Parts: sequence; structure tokens; C-alpha cells
Amino acid sequence: MHPPAHIGPNAITRVAEALDALSTSAVKVRLFEGAGLSRYLINAPQAPVPETEVAALHSSLFNELPEQEARRIARRAGELTASYLLAHRIPKPFQALLRVLPPALRARLLLGAIAKHAWTFAGSSAFSYRVQGWQTRAVRIHMRIAHNSACSGRRTDTPSCEYHRAVFERLLNALVAPIAVREVACCACGASACEFVGARSAA
Repeated sequence: MHPPAHIGPNAITRVAEALDALSTSAVKVRLFEGAGLSRYLINAPQAPVPETEVAALHSSLFNELPEQEARRIARRAGELTASYLLAHRIPKPFQALLRVLPPALRARLLLGAIAKHAWTFAGSSAFSYRVQGWQTRAVRIHMRIAHNSACSGRRTDTPSCEYHRAVFERLLNALVAPIAVREVACCACGASACEFVGARSAA
């Protein structure tokens, strides 16, 4: 058996931060213990972690909490991750370049850069994207994480990858245009891929 692929530590550390902000220490301890990750409450991970650990924590979040509360925490964790990437991982000259280009071209360049580093959020899963609309203001974006490893062990009735959705939406809004992102299919619901659609009207 091959060792599990790895994902950047933000998928764990930002969940901890979101729990600190939106929940209680008791809930945080319960969720991390339930995922078998209580050691991270003492020493937060500083390096990539096995994707199985990310799946365990995100499953614990949805399995142990009411759905809306789990979504709120996952969404906040995604926003915190995107803010970290903007501050520390996406080069400032690249950000400056994006802001002077047409939105569709910004989206293509940003998503191309994201695809090159997809392992940091998708692990062994395959990330792909397409951008439609070359008009100045009308852009439609489709993003896909095939067999999303972060969904392993999680079963929900409706798409529940609020973490990834929020990361994508925050980055697109910061560097491309005001774009609302929806998850239209989810591995946690039995789909073969988690699929996200982002759109900005021409108005």
C-alpha cells in the first residue's frame, strides 16, 4: 500500500482557528480527539499532513456538529486559509499583475497557478478548471476536484465542501472580480467529483 498523499497544514490549522472564533474549547477538543488528532492541539502542524488526517478532521466536523454549524466553521476556515495565502503564499508582484488585466484573463492565470500547487489542497485528487467568457465583465468559472480525498468518510445529503468553496470564492473575489461560488456536486453526496461554479454577471 502506498503512503497517503499530503495536503498543506492550513486544512487543519485554520479549522482550529475557526473553532476558536466560532465555538468552544470543549467542542474543539472533542472534534480533534474524534479525528485522532489531539496532538495538534498541543503542537499545530507546520508541514504538510497526510490527506487522511484532513479527511478525518473535516468528517469529524460534520459528523459531530449540526450541519449549519459545521458549514459555518468550515466556511470560516476556508476564508482564513485564503487570507493566509494572499498574505504569505501568492507573490505580491503576481497579485499586482492580475489586478490590471481583464477579469477572464485574471481568472485563467490565477487558476493556472492554483492548479500547479493543487496538491496543497487536493492531495492525491485531481484538480481541473475552465474559464468561460472573454467579455470585460462576464466570467464563468468551473472548478473540479475529482474523487476529493477531503470527503473521505463524510456523507451528506447536500454538497458540503464549504472549506474549498470559501477558499476559491475569497481568492477569486480578491484577485479576479466579485464572483459568487456555488458547489453543484459533491463526493460526500456520492458524486465522482466535487464541482464548483463561479459566476459574475455582465451588469
